Amino acid sequence: LQRIFDNGTCVHIRLQDYLKKDGVLLLDEAPVVNKDYQIIGTTDGLLLDGDRLAVLEIKSIFSIGFSNLKDAKPEHKLQAGIYLYCLNEMRKLCLKGKRGELELMYQKRLEDFLKDGKHRTKEEKIAERMGMFKATLDLLEKYPKPLKKTIFLYENKDTQELKEFTVEDDGVVSDALNKFTTLNSYVDNKETPPMEKTYTCSGCKYRKVCKDFE
Repeated sequence: LQRIFDNGTCVHIRLQDYLKKDGVLLLDEAPVVNKDYQIIGTTDGLLLDGDRLAVLEIKSIFSIGFSNLKDAKPEHKLQAGIYLYCLNEMRKLCLKGKRGELELMYQKRLEDFLKDGKHRTKEEKIAERMGMFKATLDLLEKYPKPLKKTIFLYENKDTQELKEFTVEDDGVVSDALNKFTTLNSYVDNKETPPMEKTYTCSGCKYRKVCKDFE
């Protein structure tokens, strides 16, 4: 299982490296954060789409799924839509002169959950992520137009063949934000949310907690 995870990471690193060398990828591993919905995450990168930024998302997939792939997967579109939302909200704050407040908020979030590791201290991890966050804000200020697109690159794990899809927000973001609001309310009230019983449950590390509360 660890080798599978490591291979997925290497796919990202390799494709990001290709795109950076070609000058297509402006920044890899661009952090996003949103205070209202308690969101923190990292995109695979930021590209230049004409005179505005676009999000890059890289996915690896086995041959059977790859051959049937005609569009980006719905769950991937949802993830990318959230990234677009967060980046656009960050962009608005920067344009309002609130970049300093945004940086302090992101640093506080990092301090809340990052821990010392085997190879790097907590402080080193925070410094690295803050550097990437500031680089992301630099790009949002340099290209201030709203972000509208996500470019998906899917690589076939068996053959390294690529498929590319361009996706714009198709209305799924509002549903996702409503879900974040609901889940955050459960967290605030120290309650366990209802078990959704989707196909992702089997790989969730909290599945036993859900079953205990059924």
